[in-house]
Amino acid sequence: QARESPQDDGFVTPDLSLLELKGHVKSVKYIKDNYEDLSYTFDKNGFLSSYPCHHYEEYDFIFKDGKAVGKYFSSKRNANGQLVRLAFEPKAPDDLLESNIFKLKYGATGKLVRLDQSRWEASITLNYEYDDKGLCVRMLCEGGEEDYSYNTTITYTYTKFDDRGNWTERKCKVHSVEWEGEEETADKKTSDATAVEQRVITYYR
Repeated sequence: QARESPQDDGFVTPDLSLLELKGHVKSVKYIKDNYEDLSYTFDKNGFLSSYPCHHYEEYDFIFKDGKAVGKYFSSKRNANGQLVRLAFEPKAPDDLLESNIFKLKYGATGKLVRLDQSRWEASITLNYEYDDKGLCVRMLCEGGEEDYSYNTTITYTYTKFDDRGNWTERKCKVHSVEWEGEEETADKKTSDATAVEQRVITYYR
Protein backbone atom coordinates (compact mmCIF):
# COMPACT_ATOMS: atom_id res chain seq x y z
CA GLN A 1 0.00 0.00 0.00
CA ALA A 2 1.50 3.31 -1.11
CA ARG A 3 1.46 6.00 1.55
CA GLU A 4 1.42 9.74 1.15
CA SER A 5 4.54 10.54 3.12
CA PRO A 6 8.05 11.72 2.33
CA GLN A 7 9.26 8.13 2.89
CA ASP A 8 7.94 7.35 -0.61
CA ASP A 9 10.81 9.36 -2.14
CA GLY A 10 12.85 6.24 -2.83
CA PHE A 11 10.20 4.64 -5.05
CA VAL A 12 11.16 5.01 -8.69
CA THR A 13 10.42 3.17 -11.93
CA PRO A 14 11.58 3.71 -15.53
CA ASP A 15 8.26 5.42 -16.34
CA LEU A 16 8.45 7.74 -13.34
CA SER A 17 12.07 8.53 -14.16
CA LEU A 18 11.07 9.38 -17.73
CA LEU A 19 9.12 12.34 -16.34
CA GLU A 20 11.63 13.18 -13.61
CA LEU A 21 9.39 11.86 -10.84
CA LYS A 22 9.80 9.73 -7.74
CA GLY A 23 7.39 8.46 -5.14
CA HIS A 24 4.03 6.77 -5.67
CA VAL A 25 2.75 9.30 -8.19
CA LYS A 26 -0.84 9.00 -9.39
CA SER A 27 -0.84 11.88 -11.87
CA VAL A 28 1.16 14.90 -12.95
CA LYS A 29 -0.21 17.91 -14.81
CA TYR A 30 2.10 20.31 -16.64
CA ILE A 31 0.87 23.91 -16.74
CA LYS A 32 2.73 26.45 -18.87
CA ASP A 33 1.89 29.94 -20.14
CA ASN A 34 0.25 29.87 -23.59
CA TYR A 35 0.39 26.07 -23.81
CA GLU A 36 -2.30 23.47 -23.31
CA ASP A 37 -2.18 21.61 -20.00
CA LEU A 38 -0.79 18.09 -20.32
CA SER A 39 -1.64 15.36 -17.82
CA TYR A 40 0.09 12.00 -17.39
CA THR A 41 -1.23 9.24 -15.12
CA PHE A 42 0.39 6.20 -13.48
CA ASP A 43 -0.86 2.96 -11.99
CA LYS A 44 0.10 1.88 -8.46
CA ASN A 45 3.09 -0.07 -9.81
CA GLY A 46 4.60 3.08 -11.29
CA PHE A 47 3.75 2.24 -14.91
CA LEU A 48 2.32 4.95 -17.14
CA SER A 49 -1.41 4.52 -17.66
CA SER A 50 -1.85 7.49 -19.99
CA TYR A 51 0.51 9.63 -22.08
CA PRO A 52 -0.99 12.65 -23.85
CA CYS A 53 -0.50 13.64 -27.46
CA HIS A 54 -0.28 17.39 -28.07
CA HIS A 55 -3.44 18.86 -29.60
CA TYR A 56 -4.89 15.47 -30.60
CA GLU A 57 -6.73 13.85 -27.69
CA GLU A 58 -7.86 10.91 -29.82
CA TYR A 59 -4.19 9.96 -30.24
CA ASP A 60 -3.40 9.86 -26.50
CA PHE A 61 -1.61 6.68 -25.48
CA ILE A 62 -3.37 4.45 -22.95
CA PHE A 63 -1.45 1.71 -21.16
CA LYS A 64 -2.34 -1.47 -19.33
CA ASP A 65 0.37 -3.21 -17.29
CA GLY A 66 2.99 -1.08 -19.02
CA LYS A 67 1.89 -1.81 -22.59
CA ALA A 68 0.13 0.55 -24.98
CA VAL A 69 -3.37 -0.67 -25.80
CA GLY A 70 -5.89 0.26 -28.48
CA LYS A 71 -6.25 -0.20 -32.21
CA TYR A 72 -3.02 0.66 -34.04
CA PHE A 73 -1.23 1.60 -30.79
CA SER A 74 1.98 -0.15 -29.75
CA SER A 75 4.91 0.26 -27.37
CA LYS A 76 8.34 -1.28 -26.94
CA ARG A 77 10.69 -1.41 -23.95
CA ASN A 78 14.40 -2.19 -23.65
CA ALA A 79 16.02 -4.68 -21.27
CA ASN A 80 15.95 -2.05 -18.51
CA GLY A 81 12.18 -1.65 -18.82
CA GLN A 82 12.46 1.80 -20.38
CA LEU A 83 10.11 2.83 -23.14
CA VAL A 84 12.05 3.10 -26.40
CA ARG A 85 9.17 3.32 -28.88
CA LEU A 86 5.57 4.52 -28.82
CA ALA A 87 3.56 4.36 -32.00
CA PHE A 88 0.16 4.96 -33.47
CA GLU A 89 0.36 3.39 -36.93
CA PRO A 90 -3.00 3.09 -38.69
CA LYS A 91 -3.39 0.53 -41.46
CA ALA A 92 -5.89 0.35 -44.34
CA PRO A 93 -8.70 1.27 -44.44
CA ASP A 94 -7.78 3.80 -41.76
CA ASP A 95 -4.40 4.74 -43.19
CA LEU A 96 -5.57 8.28 -43.95
CA LEU A 97 -5.34 8.89 -40.21
CA GLU A 98 -2.14 10.61 -39.16
CA SER A 99 0.54 8.28 -37.80
CA ASN A 100 2.45 9.35 -34.70
CA ILE A 101 5.73 7.67 -33.68
CA PHE A 102 8.02 8.44 -30.74
CA LYS A 103 11.53 6.97 -30.42
CA LEU A 104 13.32 7.43 -27.11
CA LYS A 105 17.04 7.13 -26.34
CA TYR A 106 18.65 7.06 -22.89
CA GLY A 107 22.10 7.93 -21.59
CA ALA A 108 24.44 6.03 -19.28
CA THR A 109 22.67 7.36 -16.18
CA GLY A 110 19.30 6.15 -17.43
CA LYS A 111 18.02 9.63 -18.22
CA LEU A 112 16.20 10.39 -21.47
CA VAL A 113 18.69 12.16 -23.73
CA ARG A 114 16.85 12.18 -27.06
CA LEU A 115 13.27 11.91 -28.28
CA ASP A 116 12.35 11.76 -31.96
CA GLN A 117 8.74 12.28 -32.99
CA SER A 118 7.50 11.83 -36.54
CA ARG A 119 4.01 12.24 -37.90
CA TRP A 120 3.27 12.47 -41.60
CA GLU A 121 5.26 15.42 -42.99
CA ALA A 122 6.37 16.75 -39.60
CA SER A 123 9.34 15.69 -37.48
CA ILE A 124 10.69 16.87 -34.13
CA THR A 125 13.92 15.97 -32.34
CA LEU A 126 14.39 16.83 -28.66
CA ASN A 127 17.77 16.58 -26.94
CA TYR A 128 18.00 16.84 -23.15
CA GLU A 129 20.87 17.89 -20.89
CA TYR A 130 21.01 17.38 -17.11
CA ASP A 131 22.86 18.74 -14.11
CA ASP A 132 24.60 16.61 -11.47
CA LYS A 133 21.32 16.39 -9.53
CA GLY A 134 19.59 14.74 -12.48
CA LEU A 135 17.43 17.76 -13.33
CA CYS A 136 16.96 18.72 -16.96
CA VAL A 137 18.63 22.11 -17.38
CA ARG A 138 18.49 22.46 -21.16
CA MET A 139 16.36 21.12 -23.98
CA LEU A 140 17.21 21.59 -27.64
CA CYS A 141 14.38 21.15 -30.11
CA GLU A 142 14.73 20.86 -33.88
CA GLY A 143 11.64 20.50 -36.00
CA GLY A 144 9.87 21.27 -39.20
CA GLU A 145 7.40 20.29 -41.84
CA GLU A 146 7.48 20.83 -45.60
CA ASP A 147 9.43 24.10 -46.13
CA TYR A 148 9.20 25.36 -42.54
CA SER A 149 11.95 24.65 -39.95
CA TYR A 150 12.81 25.83 -36.45
CA ASN A 151 15.38 25.41 -33.67
CA THR A 152 14.46 26.14 -30.07
CA THR A 153 16.63 26.06 -26.96
CA ILE A 154 14.95 26.09 -23.56
CA THR A 155 17.02 26.66 -20.42
CA TYR A 156 15.41 25.67 -17.11
CA THR A 157 15.88 27.09 -13.62
CA TYR A 158 14.08 25.25 -10.82
CA THR A 159 12.30 27.30 -8.19
CA LYS A 160 9.94 25.01 -6.23
CA PHE A 161 9.89 21.38 -5.05
CA ASP A 162 7.39 19.34 -3.05
CA ASP A 163 8.18 17.29 0.07
CA ARG A 164 9.03 14.25 -2.09
CA GLY A 165 11.75 16.16 -3.90
CA ASN A 166 9.82 16.47 -7.16
CA TRP A 167 9.98 19.84 -8.86
CA THR A 168 6.71 21.76 -9.03
CA GLU A 169 7.85 25.00 -10.68
CA ARG A 170 10.61 26.03 -13.05
CA LYS A 171 11.44 29.11 -15.08
CA CYS A 172 11.94 28.64 -18.81
CA LYS A 173 14.17 30.84 -20.95
CA VAL A 174 13.30 30.22 -24.59
CA HIS A 175 15.41 31.12 -27.63
CA SER A 176 13.92 30.29 -31.04
CA VAL A 177 15.04 30.56 -34.64
CA GLU A 178 12.66 29.80 -37.52
CA TRP A 179 12.93 29.94 -41.29
CA GLU A 180 11.43 28.79 -44.55
CA GLY A 181 13.29 27.03 -47.36
CA GLU A 182 17.02 26.24 -47.30
CA GLU A 183 18.69 27.17 -44.01
CA GLU A 184 21.82 28.60 -45.69
CA THR A 185 19.91 31.19 -47.70
CA ALA A 186 16.81 31.72 -45.55
CA ASP A 187 15.78 34.92 -43.84
CA LYS A 188 15.75 33.69 -40.24
CA LYS A 189 13.48 35.05 -37.54
CA THR A 190 14.81 35.02 -33.98
CA SER A 191 12.79 35.40 -30.80
CA ASP A 192 13.39 35.22 -27.07
CA ALA A 193 10.84 34.67 -24.34
CA THR A 194 10.45 33.59 -20.74
CA ALA A 195 7.76 31.46 -19.16
CA VAL A 196 6.92 29.69 -15.93
CA GLU A 197 6.06 26.00 -16.00
CA GLN A 198 4.32 24.33 -13.07
CA ARG A 199 3.53 20.74 -12.18
CA VAL A 200 0.56 19.64 -10.10
CA ILE A 201 1.44 16.21 -8.71
CA THR A 202 -0.97 13.87 -6.94
CA TYR A 203 0.11 10.75 -5.08
CA TYR A 204 -1.55 7.48 -4.14
CA ARG A 205 -2.57 7.62 -0.49
